[in-house]
Amino acid sequence: MRDGECGDKQSNGDGSGASLAGAKIASGGPILLVLFGVGTLCGSVLGGRFADMNLMRTLWVGMVVLGVSLAAFSVTAHNKVLMTATLIVFGVAGFLINPGLQTRVLNEAKGAATLASAGNISAFNIGNAVGPWAAGLAISAGHGYLSPSWVAMAFAGCALITALAGSAVDAGERRRSPVADRTRPRGTRDGGRGRDRRRTPAGRHHHRRAVLPVRSTR
Repeated sequence: MRDGECGDKQSNGDGSGASLAGAKIASGGPILLVLFGVGTLCGSVLGGRFADMNLMRTLWVGMVVLGVSLAAFSVTAHNKVLMTATLIVFGVAGFLINPGLQTRVLNEAKGAATLASAGNISAFNIGNAVGPWAAGLAISAGHGYLSPSWVAMAFAGCALITALAGSAVDAGERRRSPVADRTRPRGTRDGGRGRDRRRTPAGRHHHRRAVLPVRSTR
């Protein structure tokens, strides 16, 4: 039996004996990796733009799309075209949440941005180790080669619950804050403002303007 055909005879673990579309991966693997990379690039760009508009909503949507794409992969893995499309969507969703997540961590750092950023990257690396380990346990338990997608979907669900809990905490803080603080965008502490403003006796905000010296006409 040739190497390219050995994967076609393997079962997907559900007893149906159906072959996986990704079995003959030797020649198409680099192309799939490139398409996945295109998806991750698009996800990073879109994630940054959407996070500027609504940070927490971007995290919610990204995690939901990530979980759906992982669940869909168990169905589309038997069709090369659908599997490729799912892989691209997975790349977009996986990196859609990264800019918003990093911004969220830095917003909550409160003067320790460097330490918070290092901890965030460390958490990513821990996830990179725990994810394959958990997927390997599922495969070793005899659940088939598609079981890692369900394991990853469970992780995505836990992350979504964490994001919703963070949004609930933010909502509670806004209710306890002054009325002026309620106008800040969700997921940020200063609303992305950072401009130097002063309050006039009438209660209006004005930006400080530079005072230029006036030349004498003499």
